[in-house]
Amino acid sequence: RRRCPPLPEGRGPAGCAEAIDQLLGYLTWRNVKATLIFFVDHNDATAVIAKADATVRAHEGFKRPGPTSTEPDRRMNYVLGHQDDMAREIQLAVLFAVLPKA
Repeated sequence: RRRCPPLPEGRGPAGCAEAIDQLLGYLTWRNVKATLIFFVDHNDATAVIAKADATVRAHEGFKRPGPTSTEPDRRMNYVLGHQDDMAREIQLAVLFAVLPKA
């Protein structure tokens, strides 16, 4: 497993798209599963999760939603095409860790 360097805070949809591209750039052709974790400030977490969902769906590699999560406020699943071979599918889990008040 590789660890991606963190992105700067407060990047919004552009940061989300950058994180997806960064993660996909680390995957080899053999990888079929990936996870992206967002640490979200407790303020306006619902809006952040909705924006992340919209950003993943707008990504050029997006194929379709994945299996429905039983906890959509904590996890969303998607199927993306591999950047080197769009016929190769990647199951992407996007996890949201909403941080408590400091």
